[in-house]
Formats: sequence, structure tokens, C-alpha cells
Amino acid sequence: MKKCLFHYPGEIANTPSAGSDLRPKMMLDAFKENGYEVTEITGYGAERKEKIEKVKYRINKGEKYDFLYSESRNIPTLLSEKNHLPRYPKLDFSFFKFCKNNGIKIGLFYRDIYWKFDIIKNNTNLLKRSILVPMFKYDLYMYKKLVDKLYVPTKYFEKYLPYQFDLSELPPGGQLHYDVFEKRLDATKNTNALKIFYVGGVTGLYDIRTFCKAIKESDDIFLTLCTPKDQWDEAVNLYEPYLCDRINVVHKKNKELKTFYEEADVASLCIEKSEYREIAMPIKAFEAISYGIPIISTKGVAIADFVEQNDIGWTTEYSELCIKELLTKLKKNYKEIRTKTENTINVSRDNTWQKRAEKVAEELTK
Repeated sequence: MKKCLFHYPGEIANTPSAGSDLRPKMMLDAFKENGYEVTEITGYGAERKEKIEKVKYRINKGEKYDFLYSESRNIPTLLSEKNHLPRYPKLDFSFFKFCKNNGIKIGLFYRDIYWKFDIIKNNTNLLKRSILVPMFKYDLYMYKKLVDKLYVPTKYFEKYLPYQFDLSELPPGGQLHYDVFEKRLDATKNTNALKIFYVGGVTGLYDIRTFCKAIKESDDIFLTLCTPKDQWDEAVNLYEPYLCDRINVVHKKNKELKTFYEEADVASLCIEKSEYREIAMPIKAFEAISYGIPIISTKGVAIADFVEQNDIGWTTEYSELCIKELLTKLKKNYKEIRTKTENTINVSRDNTWQKRAEKVAEELTK
């Protein structure tokens, strides 16, 4: 029986909605689906401590594990308690050291490096930053000492890391929707109308007002904009000048999104560019791919590279003129959309969560 250890300094959400909660759940499930007997080191500190003691006992008795895979959080490891107090400062890294000393290879997915960008200044006061940043640096220092392979969403993380790591790209994955594939391949187009689906935030790093304006100023182009209600309530006044009756705002999540993916011709990740977004690899991109829906992305960001390399959509400069030109071209060329749809369905099979877990297992058992 193949055996591995799965570490996450927090609780695994049963029904995750945010990407930060979804990824550890999906990777955990993927290892199990790939035939691994998975021993979890998850939960808050007291629960992890109990699980670690049991695993140490079993390893000392001779039990073997193929590898340890860990998912980091978007807060420092030492602050991962509910109250964010460092009650278990040595727990996780001392366990990593124990595993390393017992010949167990360690792979860790480093989720985010937002603290290197202005985003942290815009959303966190000076006092909090003075605590967070040194602790994020401490995480990386310990990873350098203990982790065999550091997994990152994109290769562009490398230039922001203070140490050299054995890096490996591990972007998000998806769950294949074969029934939607079949409907998309069987679909015929009897109108020039273009249906676009966007799901995500609408403020800060996720400003899509220019995209909405381009749609408002175009004919026969429809956008379903899906965003959390609380975010929309805060942003609606900013968006009011850019809305029209062809932009439908909804507040859905998880399985409720399926109908919108089925009905759309393309998905949009056309968002105002920023340095932080250049290295981000959004989970929603791979959700769209898993439904076989091609993507429109802003040029010059990591997901745009993926779209271009795999021929699964289109990239554009983030300007009203460029966006309008692309959308006008697409609404008149359903054949091109159909070709990109077929490409997306083919690419989706190599971009599941199971494939991501398979890659980790292969690399950590060499």
C-alpha cells in the first residue's frame, strides 16, 4: 500500500468556497483517489500535536511513508491558530526535521507571496506588517533548511524568493465535467451574440470596470458577472456607470456555477494588470478549463502565458479599445471559439487535481 503524510496547519474545509480553502481539500482528496493511504497532520495546533505524536511513534516502530506533502496557508505558520497567537512555535518545523532525519522527503506548496507587494501595505497597518513580514521570512528560512522541493503556482515566484530552492510548478487543478464537455461539443450557434462568464472579485486587484465598459459599448455581447454579494454591495456605486442590461450580476458559488459555465461561450480573466497579478495563477482559470470553456486573459500575466502556450483562449491588452476589438472579432467567429473549446477540453485532462498529486508523488519518490 502506498503511504504518504499530508500536512496543513489548519482545518480542511468540507465544503470550501474560497480558493485558499479549496486547494488543500482537493489535493488531499487527490492523493487518496490516486491510491495513497494518507495520514493527515491537519487541524489547529492541539489536534496536529496529537497526530504528530502518533505518527512519530509509528515511524519509530518502523512504519514507512513515501513522502510528506504540505500545503502552506496565506498567513505565517506560527500564526495559524484561530486567535493567531504563536502557541505552538516549534510544532510543525520540528516535525519536518523529524521526517527529514528519518529519510522522508518533504514537498511543500508555497501558496502566496503577497507580503512582498504593495497589497500588504494597502490592506494591513504598520504594526501588523511588522509582525507578519518577519514571520513570513522565517517560514522561508525554515523551508530552505527542511524542504526537499518547494512547489509554487508559477515559475515567476522565483525572483521574489530570498533563497534558492529546488522549485517545481504546481498550479491549481480542476475536476472534469464530461457532461458539460458533451453539451459544448454538440452545441450549434444560430446567433452572433457572445456570452461571457466572469466569476471572482470586483475590487482592488480584481477591478474589471474597463472590461464592463467595453461590453457596454459593444452590441450583442452579454456578461454574467458572478461575485460575492458583500463585495458587490461595496462596489456597485463604482460600477454603476459601466453597467447595462446585457451585464447580469449574480451571487452564486460552488455547484451553482455549473449552469453559467454551460451557457457561456467564453470565460473572462480580463482584469487590470498589476505586478502581483503577473505571478498569480487563479484557481478560477482551471475551474473554467475543467468545464471546457476557453479563456480571455489580460496579456503579460502568468495565466496569459498558459492560455497562449496551450491555445485555449485569447489574450489582450487591458484597454477598452483592445477588449472591444477582441470581443467583436469573437462574436463573428464562432468557428474559432469552437476550435479553442476543443483545445481546452483536451488540455483539461492533464490539469486535474489528480494529475497535480501524481506529479508530487513522482517527484518526491525519485
